[in-house]
Amino acid sequence: MNAATLAVAALYYPAKAGAAALAEHIAAELPRIGAATAPTTARVLSLHGLQPDALRGYTHAIVVGGDGSILGAARLCAPLGIPLLPVQLGQLGLLAEVEAQDLDTALPHYLRGECWRDARLMLTATLDAPGDGQPASVEEDGGIPALNEIVAARGVSSGPICIDIAFGGRPYGTVWADALIVATPTGSSAYTRSAGGPIIHPAVASLSLTAVAPQSGPPQILVIPADETVELHVTTDAHDWVLLADGLVHSQLPSGTTVTVRRAPHDAIFLRRGDRYRLQRRLRDLLVGNPRPRLGASG
Repeated sequence: MNAATLAVAALYYPAKAGAAALAEHIAAELPRIGAATAPTTARVLSLHGLQPDALRGYTHAIVVGGDGSILGAARLCAPLGIPLLPVQLGQLGLLAEVEAQDLDTALPHYLRGECWRDARLMLTATLDAPGDGQPASVEEDGGIPALNEIVAARGVSSGPICIDIAFGGRPYGTVWADALIVATPTGSSAYTRSAGGPIIHPAVASLSLTAVAPQSGPPQILVIPADETVELHVTTDAHDWVLLADGLVHSQLPSGTTVTVRRAPHDAIFLRRGDRYRLQRRLRDLLVGNPRPRLGASG
């Protein structure tokens, strides 16, 4: 982190046990740690209800928590180009970089710029519901942001939803399924993996489509270029269906709504010191029953 002045936001969710205290500790220690490298200021900010404008002017952010906290921070920081250092307090830690107990030792390395930038592509989704006439615009860039995935899923319906898939306006096929996941490489290790989808290295610029419990349609798994536009036209016999972004219910939508998913104009930037295959080793350890290996383990 080489800069004339470093302005760091220490981010946390209040509901995460221990996160507030650790964020306060980080904010208190950063000016002292950074004194030998560059003038450093730090402020503690709760992610609950935080708006992107509150982060303008910060050069870096440190987020304390689990993968959910990291995803929330990434959605806020990415449009502003703020690099993010994730500190692990959760169970899985697939996105985390530093364990909480190693933080005091690790922070000086990041403040001295002894790290690399891990760019993760993000998604943005817009909605065109029957009768609206125009796509929904819920963010400054006109879309719903996601780092992991956008999911069209059945709501309270007892049956599958029908999803007509098109790429760049050209029909591809129709899927009857409980849900369809459009995932980034980052998200390929989350919901997509549990649904039987492929695990894709984050450096591979691609999107994956995975149907959940499909009853009919084209192949369940499809990987396409990251710059492709995906259109999902969703119909259902039930009253509505659900759109999820990074696992959070974003909207309950009527039958006949079209979701357009594109690569976002900005990437999420994570600060890393480990190698580019740490995530794959972490997944290996999870799958063979070692749920909490050291993040820095070389295995």
